Amino acid sequence: MLFTAPWVGGSIHNDGHFPLPQAMNKLSIATLRLGRAALLLAAAVALGAAQAAPGASIMAPAASAPGLHGMPPPRQKAPPVPVKRIDINSASKAELKKLPHIDDATAERLIKGRPYLTKTELVSKKVLPLGPYIAIKDRVIALQKKQPKPKS
Repeated sequence: MLFTAPWVGGSIHNDGHFPLPQAMNKLSIATLRLGRAALLLAAAVALGAAQAAPGASIMAPAASAPGLHGMPPPRQKAPPVPVKRIDINSASKAELKKLPHIDDATAERLIKGRPYLTKTELVSKKVLPLGPYIAIKDRVIALQKKQPKPKS
């Protein structure tokens, strides 16, 4: 249905039958009357694309334009810094104490519980509670010693 009827009693009527809400402003009315072209032009003006170089697309924002509605563009996350992982099966007590939540007693328990097949055994063998394990899980690894191949 087209909304072509003029103002009637402070509101637009859809072919004279169903009144539209009173809150519609003149821009909404013009957009309804002019259609998609007016909507695209209004969006381009609102985004500041009207100041773009000649020949540029109406919908493509300028390269130096800020983000939507004048907000700065979202920050780019820095790539994660690689962390050297400590092998819990061969690390010394001093190396283990460099980890967060690991003190002398905890380092001793880690050393006594060796060997570990996986780092999750720190929790399953009750060497570490879950909280400290979560704090160190990305910094540790459980490497296995290579078995010598038997000679045939």
